[in-house]
Amino acid sequence: LANNHSLDKGEQAIINSNQYWSTRNVMTSGTYDSFEEQNKINVKTKNNISYTLLSYTTSTNGLAVPKGKEYLVNIYSDEKVKEDIERVRDKVDVIIISMHWGVEYNHSPNEEQKRIAKYLSELGVDLVVGHHPHVVQPIEFIDDTLVIYSLGNFISGQTGLHKLVGMLVSVDIVKRDINNSIIIDIENIKSELFYISSNDLKNFKVVPYHNLNNSILPNYEEILKPYAEVINKYENNIQVNKEM
Repeated sequence: LANNHSLDKGEQAIINSNQYWSTRNVMTSGTYDSFEEQNKINVKTKNNISYTLLSYTTSTNGLAVPKGKEYLVNIYSDEKVKEDIERVRDKVDVIIISMHWGVEYNHSPNEEQKRIAKYLSELGVDLVVGHHPHVVQPIEFIDDTLVIYSLGNFISGQTGLHKLVGMLVSVDIVKRDINNSIIIDIENIKSELFYISSNDLKNFKVVPYHNLNNSILPNYEEILKPYAEVINKYENNIQVNKEM
């Protein structure tokens, strides 16, 4: 929930959003109603693998978090993320971080994204999921950390084809006990482009690449080739990078 629009409508909007999500069976992170909630460690378990989600944004559209209410939204800093990770690292098998970062409409991660990704890897994060650029960006391993720099848009009324192409990513998270040490591996990484189809900004449909045809997006194979190259260029090197 931490993103550059979190503060757009003020404190009450964040409270309303948090209240809504508290009624849904999902794990959220990034905006809170108190310091106590912000510092609470949320852990879920699936298939005997425990995990948590942390969420940060590098910007809030120039809006300052009210003094004394810094809990409202997680603003990224090296110090804060280090403190949060150290508090939870020995309590979960997997740490997933949602990062709202980067430059809008740029298909390449900038130097700050790369720096933060490397730092998160050094802190022992397992998976980083990025967003904000509104377009797809590459995927890579940094040591044992899988970094998805940007998934692009999911449902979008923005104009321009590059803002109507997003990415789905799936992974297998595997837990192994090797010589009484728990090892987490991220395997079977699959990515697929999709196209956001709509009729006059209504009836949005997310159409995966394998379901596309020329009636939905004329000449879709050629049109989407450059976007595929953005995300596919990692595939030949991703295992090599992990082994290094």
